[in-house]
Amino acid sequence: MSRLPFLVKDEPAQLIVDGKPFLMLAGEVHNSSAGDANYIERSLARLEGLHCNTALVPVSWELVEPREGQFDWRLVDATILAARRHGLRLVLLWFGTWKNTFSSYAPEWVKTDLQRFLRAETTPGVKMTAISALSTEARKADAKAFAALMRHIAEFDGEEQTVLMIQVENETGLLLGPRDVSPLAEEAFQGPVPTQLLEALEQQRQQGSLIPEFQLLWEKAGNRTRGTWSEVFGADANELFMAWHIASFVGEVAQAGKQEYPLPMLVNAWLIQYADEPAGHYPSGGPVSKMMDVWRIAAPAIDLFAPDIYIPHFKQVCRDYTQSHNPLFIPEAHVLVAAANVFYAFAEHAALGFAPFGADGDEFDSTELRASYALLQELLPLLARYRGTGQTRGIVQETAEKDELRFGDYVFEIRYQQPRSEERLPARGLVIEIQPGEYFIVGAGFEIDFHHAQPGHHVDYLSLEEGHFKQGLWVPGRRLNGDELRTKFDDVLIALKVRLYAFS
Repeated sequence: MSRLPFLVKDEPAQLIVDGKPFLMLAGEVHNSSAGDANYIERSLARLEGLHCNTALVPVSWELVEPREGQFDWRLVDATILAARRHGLRLVLLWFGTWKNTFSSYAPEWVKTDLQRFLRAETTPGVKMTAISALSTEARKADAKAFAALMRHIAEFDGEEQTVLMIQVENETGLLLGPRDVSPLAEEAFQGPVPTQLLEALEQQRQQGSLIPEFQLLWEKAGNRTRGTWSEVFGADANELFMAWHIASFVGEVAQAGKQEYPLPMLVNAWLIQYADEPAGHYPSGGPVSKMMDVWRIAAPAIDLFAPDIYIPHFKQVCRDYTQSHNPLFIPEAHVLVAAANVFYAFAEHAALGFAPFGADGDEFDSTELRASYALLQELLPLLARYRGTGQTRGIVQETAEKDELRFGDYVFEIRYQQPRSEERLPARGLVIEIQPGEYFIVGAGFEIDFHHAQPGHHVDYLSLEEGHFKQGLWVPGRRLNGDELRTKFDDVLIALKVRLYAFS
């Protein structure tokens, strides 16, 4: 067996596959697409048609272990074989104890045994459909099933290595309240904060490596290093308590799987939707950015934290999830604006991968997404070469009328042709600096003016040409000049090569 896919966390982070960096131009299928072998075949065929190279596909605990200790791998094998037929790699999503905070994908033998598999409560005495993160039996059963899955993947796919990464659970956290108040959870909450957590946090604080959001909430509570959850973390104690216990649960599941087949593993986050949204309205204790420090300590087997981005502040979320050297991977993105956001993710933040959710569906017009992915598929070798060097920059229109990029002394003024609207795809694109003064620019919906950063200096064109890319190589088309000597990108994606010079 050749070396397994693995993460290099140097900046930029890289996923190494078959000995080379691999960027995932991906799509996530609908939640039930892998519930039938014929359906997943059609779904993966659609992703191939979108120019994807990777598919994100669920594996449901209830389907692979319908009776305790009896495993059925037929759907898993069918998914892997279908991916191979369509030239796709896979990121498998383990829908185990939690999916979108609830336990709807757990097997019947787990759901119906409330004595063995304890339920969370946000109102005392009222059991939820979500299993409690403090349920030792649930943790053991989930870890055992996940380990069996990873052992099977090693046996079935160890040579081909179709499966690149694993997402452990899905959008964990607690909804409908900030904390589990079941008797077991209440007893733990009234006890001391674990020394392991506090000592690790204190070490990070002394090193200056805490995420600023977390450092601020700890400071507000008095920076205490011993006491109960409420004494140490004050108003944020409920969310910190949930984060510690959920992450500890998920970390144990991930570690059990890695012992069988050590692929890179991630968790995904249901994001905070608006400023000051209280925990419990979004999943309390899930891996939102301010909780990443706690998750790292509780779940060291998790390699990266990934945002599911359905909110409009795409740029800010990307910044949040590249803190503390976290590699950016976007396992779920809003499919209707994915054709725009994908350029920014890869070029601005050296994303490992990008996947719009429901990309296998026919409920949206896939024309723009297909066009973006087709162009990026040909650009991937260039992006792999220049990512993380400061020579790639992303463009996506949010609220401003214009943005500015800078490469050395060259200033690119990006002017958007129309205000952002839900009726049309945002302006989008990217710039790759080949060397100072020489750039590839691709995109749609904007125009660029070039300036010099130094007063008294001017910028003009040496040459401007249309063209396209083929496997990372530039194929030139028309040389533009005269009254067509301008970098204007209309509604259809185009590629230009620009050479500039400065004079005074």
